[in-house]
Amino acid sequence: MDTVRQDDAVPVLKEILKWIRIQATPSVKSTLDRTLASSAQRKLYQALDGQRKQKELSNASGISQPRISRLLSAWQRAGIVEQTSPAKYSRLFDLEELGISIEKLTEE
Repeated sequence: MDTVRQDDAVPVLKEILKWIRIQATPSVKSTLDRTLASSAQRKLYQALDGQRKQKELSNASGISQPRISRLLSAWQRAGIVEQTSPAKYSRLFDLEELGISIEKLTEE
């Protein structure tokens, strides 16, 4: 009996998720655009896959590790990243899927 109820719930949950995404997208895009002020920050954010440590991200991006640490703290407070393990973070949104350009005219 529980299996039937779970099977019935999956399509309903998928439909709910679809509508939540539609309603949340403008707010998420606005938050990301405001929080990720430069091309370098957008590239760093997009690189957050939960696998690389801050030192690796620093070497790849050219942003100092202390600066990355400060950015990650701010982004975690803004609710756009989550810590997956010590010194490793994962982005919660894909900029390309949201239509946000990683390149930006103004640089840091």
